[in-house]
Amino acid sequence: MEFILNASQRSSKGSSAAKAARRDNVVPGIIYGSDIESINITVQKNELAKNMSNEAFYSQILNIKLDDGTEQKVILKDVQRHPYKKEILHLDFLQVNENKEIKVTVPFHFINEDTAPGVKIGGGLVSHLVNEIEIVCLPKDIPEYIEVDLANLELDHSIHLKEINLPANVKSSLLIQSEENDMAIAVIHKAKEIKDEDPVDETAEASDGEADDAKKF
Repeated sequence: MEFILNASQRSSKGSSAAKAARRDNVVPGIIYGSDIESINITVQKNELAKNMSNEAFYSQILNIKLDDGTEQKVILKDVQRHPYKKEILHLDFLQVNENKEIKVTVPFHFINEDTAPGVKIGGGLVSHLVNEIEIVCLPKDIPEYIEVDLANLELDHSIHLKEINLPANVKSSLLIQSEENDMAIAVIHKAKEIKDEDPVDETAEASDGEADDAKKF
């Protein structure tokens, strides 16, 4: 999937300039990388919101078209959000070199949960312990997501990072560092039993209430 984002370059910097940009219905951002000088930009809020509604926007290569006619291939590295308003304050984009491996975080998609033996036969519940993975690969090899297949997962068992089938030429950044970084991704555990509360004797309560009323006279 290709994402195209139109952006305008801006010469002004600093918090005051960023606030002024947001008042003009645009979001300030920056494009940086080892091969270029940093470029300060603004992006239309509506266009940004439309793109950010797609999960893949956060992990795929983005094509930013600048108002001077040039283009930059980037990935989204950071999103600064308002602490309580639904507002994007600032964006960081990292320029990518198509011939250099990069680190990027992509989401897990869990499949075959309902048919897993631990659920279908054991009556257990699936818990997702990790929802995303940091990978290392060339930009052209970045997947939109990584599938985690729970088809064979039994009750009280978990599936680990090293058991995930990664696409060709894609590696886990954690496992590159050390096999000891392996971790559980999902587990099927027993459903908690809900204990019935002690039944309330409404007759007794009514009697107690009548007795209390009688004491008032």
